Amino acid sequence: MHAQTFRKDIPKQAQSSPADQKPDVHIILFDSVSHSQFIRSMPKTSHFLKEFYESISFRYLNKIGLNSRPNGHALLMGKSVFPIAESPVSRGYKTDYPNESWCEEYLDEDQFIGYRFQDAGYISMMSEDWAYGVFNWPNCWGFNHKPVDHYMRPFQIRVEGYYDQSPDMASKVYNGTCHEEFHHQMEYLKDFLRVYPDIPKFSITWMSYLAHNDANGLFHSDDYFYNFFKDYKDKVRF
Repeated sequence: MHAQTFRKDIPKQAQSSPADQKPDVHIILFDSVSHSQFIRSMPKTSHFLKEFYESISFRYLNKIGLNSRPNGHALLMGKSVFPIAESPVSRGYKTDYPNESWCEEYLDEDQFIGYRFQDAGYISMMSEDWAYGVFNWPNCWGFNHKPVDHYMRPFQIRVEGYYDQSPDMASKVYNGTCHEEFHHQMEYLKDFLRVYPDIPKFSITWMSYLAHNDANGLFHSDDYFYNFFKDYKDKVRF
């Protein structure tokens, strides 16, 4: 079982936009990894990004909640799930979602960042390695319709038996295959880069299993991501 990206009909916004003026935007997110931990765990990748991608570190960019859910909403929706208490470093903020509407209503009409890029003429993609995901955990509605042009969520739902259809599928896909969860995501991203060389692209690749439960889980992937950024540098639009 695998996931693939096939080229779709180009959206009208992308057809009518001056594509050569728009850079690609790719969010590759390692869940539960701090800036300092990334530098310690992935020195080759960090160095390559600085030297050849001219990457910039956003120091002191702080989280606003306990776990990935409130921080994911802040990052991808620009909204606060929970109120932020007044403190010496904050004047305090109310929640942007009254009556827990962030969980008990569909998010299709919300200000998801992927929608903004689609409106600007980008082709879009999103993948998460966990079937629940940032917008669905623990039992939230999430999106009623797929929020991007290419959505890897059906793969995760099938693999993890999200609806109790295939409780042993994960072991068949991952065990003894030399492929971790993030490998499938990155292959999906590589496909996405290959099939749209002429269109500005926006993607979110959110990896939870790699380091969420193990602070040492990131080290072994340094060579993989170093090689990815090196091999695909010419396929990313700057």
